[in-house]
Amino acid sequence: MRVVCGAEGGYMESKPTLNHRYFLDVVVVDAIEGVAVSKETVCALLEKKRCDVGSTGEFIGKPSTYLCVSDQWVVKLHQDMGLSELVVKKWVQNRLNLEREVGLYHPKRSWFIVEKTKDVWLAGNISPRMCPLHIIVEEPDLDPDKAIALMEDVVGDYLRYSAKTGKRLDEGLSNFGWIDGDIYYLDDDIYLWDHFSAFSALLASWLRRYAGLWMSSDYAYQLGRHTASTLNKVFPLNHGVDGPLSVVEHLKMMFFAEDISASVDGMILGLRYQEGERGVVQLRKRLALEDCEKFFSEADPIAVTSDIHANLPALEAVLAKIHGLEVTRILDLGDIVGYGPFPVECIQRLREVGAVNIRGNHDHMIGNGVVSEAANEVSTWSAKWNMAQLNTKQNTWLRSLPLRMLAKPWMAVHGSPQDKTCFNAYVYARTAERNLHWMVENGYRFCLHGHSHIPGVYALKDNRICVIQDQKEVDLSAFDAALICPGSVGQPRGGSTGTQFAVVFPSELRVSFYHLDYELEKTIQQMIIHQFPEKAITRLQRGV
Repeated sequence: MRVVCGAEGGYMESKPTLNHRYFLDVVVVDAIEGVAVSKETVCALLEKKRCDVGSTGEFIGKPSTYLCVSDQWVVKLHQDMGLSELVVKKWVQNRLNLEREVGLYHPKRSWFIVEKTKDVWLAGNISPRMCPLHIIVEEPDLDPDKAIALMEDVVGDYLRYSAKTGKRLDEGLSNFGWIDGDIYYLDDDIYLWDHFSAFSALLASWLRRYAGLWMSSDYAYQLGRHTASTLNKVFPLNHGVDGPLSVVEHLKMMFFAEDISASVDGMILGLRYQEGERGVVQLRKRLALEDCEKFFSEADPIAVTSDIHANLPALEAVLAKIHGLEVTRILDLGDIVGYGPFPVECIQRLREVGAVNIRGNHDHMIGNGVVSEAANEVSTWSAKWNMAQLNTKQNTWLRSLPLRMLAKPWMAVHGSPQDKTCFNAYVYARTAERNLHWMVENGYRFCLHGHSHIPGVYALKDNRICVIQDQKEVDLSAFDAALICPGSVGQPRGGSTGTQFAVVFPSELRVSFYHLDYELEKTIQQMIIHQFPEKAITRLQRGV
């Protein structure tokens, strides 16, 4: 006789076969919580006609999905298994453990196995029948406040799960159901985390579908603001990520019809909100330089700096040279602070000269007052020292800096084009090729970046990689794509002890690199006075 899981966690005997058109036997394994659904209930649903699944209606999914429903229950069968009873039962037990950890499934959801043919078993689950959220939010007499509240619950569940596990749920509203005042996850699939890409696509799909119906700019702003608040709570800052602005950057790369632009702007404005800090939304919007296309389309040259790292004497030497060249526009690629002894003064000088700034990893870390888990000993010490020097307004300014600038065919970022955090990944010889191909695939020909502290150009021409270093002038016009690093103002690498920057001529498609001497001893003297680690001082002296 076959042993089948009983209602109270014990065991009961059953006949070896079922009076069923398709299956020989059913074994109920267990529920998420409490008592499992009975074998009789499962068998009764399996006797029903298979439910149609498609792109519309209550049940959305692949047409091949095997679904049977009643007024109270939904059964889903995995037809792609066809393995031995022992293997399938082990898979189901592992699946139950995973779903218990997820904590988002209905507690009565139960898993079972069925014998399709002799010694060939499949897995399935049964859950209470719920109302999928896409049905609720598309009701003709919908209350928008209710719809937004449901979406906020989905956002919260999704982001908390991703932050906890490093995985993500299937994003569609049809994958979430409502019953007895609660929302549960319906789908079987769990995916690898993709750093807000799919989540941003989810928000975009809501905007496209509902902005023309009920999601006004005010409701979009409310949802964006809730999303920003949730992101800031569940994704620790010491992981080196700005969740809300990462989502903003994803949304800015997506296409939206002109007639929903007000709702899109509302969503982005809400995502830029920071709780408890008045004026941050406006500050973030102003610092983001919304008209990036104009910035790169103008004929005037652009002085490009990066990685100043609180080194005021180096910055002053660069600013003096820029002034002498009669260049009036300055773009800084991030890492204004960190490592050096002049964080306050460097922020002030960049603001005085009207520089356009992008956030670096050290700006993010110090502005948020949380040391990255990946920071080394010198970086950690100097970051904490820099934090102690800055006031609230300066911290707010740093953490409000935009993550990147996009104005095809140009882009500017601290880290690398492919980096979804925008300021953590490096452009080096081993990463240049895939970044260049990403640029071509996404319609960007030129990328200004920092972070590596090494001046030069990696370029793609006729599918070949060109590496250009130690060259004062570079003609960019012949390249299919080019990665351009101005070097570092305050922390040069490669044995250089001077200061570095570049001047880009957008209309002429060329770049000039500069390497200057500066009063290094003034910086060293201040580092000694403030008892910086010896390693930090020798690193600057040697340019390593």
